[in-house]
Amino acid sequence: MRVINRVALITGSSRGIGAAIAKAMGRQGITTIVNYLHSADSAANVLREIERAGGKGLAIQADVTIRTEVERMVKSVGQAFGHIDILVNNAHRPFAPKGFMELTWDEIQQQVDGTIKSAFNCTQAVLPGMRRRRWGRILNIGSISVDQPEPGFHARDLAKAALLSLTRELAFEMGAAGITVNTISPGWTHTDQAGAFPDEMKAKALARTPVGRLAEPEDIAAVAVFLASEDASFITGISVPVCGGAIMK
Repeated sequence: MRVINRVALITGSSRGIGAAIAKAMGRQGITTIVNYLHSADSAANVLREIERAGGKGLAIQADVTIRTEVERMVKSVGQAFGHIDILVNNAHRPFAPKGFMELTWDEIQQQVDGTIKSAFNCTQAVLPGMRRRRWGRILNIGSISVDQPEPGFHARDLAKAALLSLTRELAFEMGAAGITVNTISPGWTHTDQAGAFPDEMKAKALARTPVGRLAEPEDIAAVAVFLASEDASFITGISVPVCGGAIMK
């Protein structure tokens, strides 16, 4: 992929899909910022892998639901590398599947904050620089369950649906400034969080996946690298389902 002298911030990238995206971008020569909340050791391991592959970056702790912490992080990146060209809004909060009548509003609010508030804070923090340079890539990590609901995913999918709406609105507004905004929507993916869900749910997901396997984090990372590249300059405002054909549209 053509990725030239770029700096990427990947939120929530100490593990899972975020870590895979950080490593993949680091291998492409993108200066990579590994953001984490609690997992300092895991973030350090991700950064070491990037550096062993010849890349560079930083691991920075910040709660991306808190605006002042986001501003501190973006300032630190600016001091070290000058700017941020690529933002991957991957941070989220874990959840337990629940029927609608068992949900509380606090549980919905946690998902909205973890997904939407974090994306709002980070996007507003990096957009001024992207607009000045007239180049930027914003990638939001969504889910195919917005289009293909899973039992008990109400709170998570409400937040992911709002993230998709944010993608489209921003793409419409920022296209003339040279900034593309897209959502990557994974299907079931082998991560720590997915491992906590019942095997029956994963078996059903596998049964409706034509390629015959569930995703690995690296499958999502490959799409993220492409959408962050120069080659994807004419793609904006879309949701890319990375799900082995579990949904087709």
